[in-house]
Amino acid sequence: MERAQAQRVLRRALVRARELVGSAGAIDPLTGELFGALSPSEAVAGGRATIGPHTNGEYRIEYRRGERGRVDIGDYCSIAFGVRFMLGGNHRPDWVSTFPFRILWDMPGAWSDGHPRPAGDITVGNDVWIGAEALILAGVKIGDGAVIATRAVVTRDVRPYAIVAGVPAREVRRRFSDEQIEGLLKLRWWDWPQERVRASVELLCSPDVDALLAAAGSQ
Repeated sequence: MERAQAQRVLRRALVRARELVGSAGAIDPLTGELFGALSPSEAVAGGRATIGPHTNGEYRIEYRRGERGRVDIGDYCSIAFGVRFMLGGNHRPDWVSTFPFRILWDMPGAWSDGHPRPAGDITVGNDVWIGAEALILAGVKIGDGAVIATRAVVTRDVRPYAIVAGVPAREVRRRFSDEQIEGLLKLRWWDWPQERVRASVELLCSPDVDALLAAAGSQ
């Protein structure tokens, strides 16, 4: 077997091993760190996430042993297959070595010496669409109505109703005018009772933002 082919086989085996251990966590054969990957329901049950009504998708929430952090997702979000929310801090490029000695060698100060550097929670607003295999890093806040392109790597906050793409993800444009976005953020249709949302589907499934704002203002 050629070296390149052997490396591909090894990588596939490692990926499969990580999938099999799932939420139970296991020692990563590459780094020796304890990691875990939670389904949405497991993350909610374990206190790692809150997920709003009607949000749907197939995604996972990844974490490292000893690190805190959570993912909070709003209502009516559409999350495509393979999306990953990566909790946990970063290694320390400002230190002489980026290696987590105290953690991996079980030394005093593990998880309390500032390595990894805490990155914070992940917050996703309402009516957000996240494309397939996107990666959302810890500490990121995604605004209401935003769109995350397929395989984007989101390393910084995303404005409401912005479309972002790329590695790292950058804003391509906003979906509507500033005035329309301001109106939608004030309207907050995702907070309406489901009966009202259902009655407004004709307007919600239309590019005519002004018609929705006008109709809502007349009620």
